[in-house]
Amino acid sequence: MIPSKLWVYGGVTAVVAAAFGYQALRINSLKTTIAEERLAASKQREAAVNAAIGYMRNELEKANRLAIETQGILRDEVTKRLELEGDVAAATAVGNSLRDAARSAARRCSATASPANAASSPATKDPGLVLADVFAEVESLGRAMAEEADRRGIAGSTCERERDALTTR
Repeated sequence: MIPSKLWVYGGVTAVVAAAFGYQALRINSLKTTIAEERLAASKQREAAVNAAIGYMRNELEKANRLAIETQGILRDEVTKRLELEGDVAAATAVGNSLRDAARSAARRCSATASPANAASSPATKDPGLVLADVFAEVESLGRAMAEEADRRGIAGSTCERERDALTTR
């Protein structure tokens, strides 16, 4: 027969062995759970990074499209301004020729004026020259107003197009 101390030692040993076995199983289970949690967290981080990259890529593409559209609008404005300058130059040339024709007509009027009328009346400016001066001033003011109106029209159109490009996105 086995002494009772030996039974006690055997029982204690069995309990300790069972406790170690249970703790080993529990540790393995916790390691598995931790590994699964790390994998899930890693997948979540990867998904978040991919979403951020996608968002940034979309925003960059949108900014590039907007920049390209704005550059096109500004190129159009430069083209319109160059066309305007050409039109102004042509109108100036026509205005100069009309002014020269008015001066020439005024000189002809002066030459045909009667010397008898000139002696009996106070000294006044020749009506033909007055007409030429008025015509020149009207033409000059009209050209300045037309140029300013054209510049403002082009600038306003460009501003509207840029605003539309920014707000329609």
